[in-house]
Amino acid sequence: MRTKVSVALNGTELHTLDAAIILQSVNEAAPSWNITAVDRGNRIGQRVTGFQKRYRDVSIVFAIDEQDPRRRSEILGKVSAWAAGGGDLTVSYRERQKLHVMCVGLMQVQGVEKYGSTYQVTLRAYSVPMWQDMDLTGVSLTSLASGSAVIRVAATGGGVLSCHATNNSGSACGTIAVGCNGKMIQLTSAGLASGETLIIDYTDTDVQRILAGSGNSWRSLLDKRTVASDDDVILQPGENTVNFAADVALDWTLYTFGRWVG
Repeated sequence: MRTKVSVALNGTELHTLDAAIILQSVNEAAPSWNITAVDRGNRIGQRVTGFQKRYRDVSIVFAIDEQDPRRRSEILGKVSAWAAGGGDLTVSYRERQKLHVMCVGLMQVQGVEKYGSTYQVTLRAYSVPMWQDMDLTGVSLTSLASGSAVIRVAATGGGVLSCHATNNSGSACGTIAVGCNGKMIQLTSAGLASGETLIIDYTDTDVQRILAGSGNSWRSLLDKRTVASDDDVILQPGENTVNFAADVALDWTLYTFGRWVG
């Protein structure tokens, strides 16, 4: 039964598993923070040396409008299968946002014979413990060897810079650099042939990919990063001026998926 709020995993809404399921609430726990600090020399206060946002839990509470204990047990099995694999969590009150989660708590089944019992599933976001936009924010520029562009990030948690750069110059491209806010990803001996595209992006578990190729043929360029290259380029909320350069003119798409603190 659909209620005012709906929740889905990988596009499948909970209430569609069975008409007897009644979603009662979706509860977002505060993010788990890890802050390290050391004493200051003057014995007053401390100095923060490290800060990490570790994970975020979302609990889903539901009931089953079914008096037959066997049917309720069958429905609980459907919910367990739905939750166990994790994936992209979406909720109706966060438009075009997702949270990549795994299941850390299935229902505690007690009194399955009792009509009106409530159940809870807990899902946890580890890799990116922030809600993330499903639509990209970015800019595209054509046939430039170097330049800069502004990306305006509305999300309160900023984002991580990604890039597509296509070589239509007719010549191979060896060096590529893209960066912002004092950080730069630099590649050398990239061997990006004319007609190929460079991709710098991130998996659902926030692992960086640096690929080159076209069609069904792609190769990793992670080993082409220079010693001076930064691992990631973080965009801040608001305006970010992204600089880019290559040894031939490329078609650039610079973008991010915004991340939300709250």
